[in-house]
Amino acid sequence: MPVMDEFREERETIKNSSFKKKFQYFLDYYKWYVIGGAAIILFAALLIRDMSNSKDWALFGFFINTYVEEEARDNLINEFSELIELDTENYSVGIDDSLVIQLNSYDQVTTTSTEKIMVYMAAGDVDFMAADATTFEQYATSDTFFDATTILSAEQIEKYEPYFYYVDMEYVRQIDEATDNGTLEELEVKEYDHRKPEEMEDPVSIALYIDHSEKLLTAYSFIEEDFVFGVPLNTKHLDTTLQFIDFIFE
Repeated sequence: MPVMDEFREERETIKNSSFKKKFQYFLDYYKWYVIGGAAIILFAALLIRDMSNSKDWALFGFFINTYVEEEARDNLINEFSELIELDTENYSVGIDDSLVIQLNSYDQVTTTSTEKIMVYMAAGDVDFMAADATTFEQYATSDTFFDATTILSAEQIEKYEPYFYYVDMEYVRQIDEATDNGTLEELEVKEYDHRKPEEMEDPVSIALYIDHSEKLLTAYSFIEEDFVFGVPLNTKHLDTTLQFIDFIFE
């Protein structure tokens, strides 16, 4: 069986698992495999940035688990840079689309990708993170992303609301409490559709579905049908990120 077909089957297995099992796997995985390499990744990232990158980021983000056509990706970045009239002598737009995460695997690629995300996010160097819904869900229960309604204009909210990705914060609070008390296995699993806030007790729109974007589809193929875009709370370039959202939704 081709490697990527096997990868898709493994992703589907995780996708169809209960939320609690996926969340518990996430906790077990990150507890030991992220912390171990974080310091090394941070040191290497800072060293490389200081030595080779004389430009500051105007926008930087991750696309996780995608197939990319590099020339089309570069054209996409150039088009956006021209749109915002970017000073390309001093600033650049970066998309790291090399990351691969298999949630039921401990392979080196997954480990390195996970560590890189953690380090860059902690440093505040990530303006957006986009991933298939299965992977994104592992980050959705943490206090990581903006509520879209707090950063979008009224006009943008009206335009993009059909694409909102919601989490039930009441359920997140229950997970946090159960995790702290060591009773996660006893928590009743709550499955819900992230597109349907009416099924939630306390829905919060922390991301946008972007898999319909014609601009992105010229450069990317997504590992799953649903692909989600979130803006970290500690982004350093919120205004530019919002411009990028408008750009990919055109």
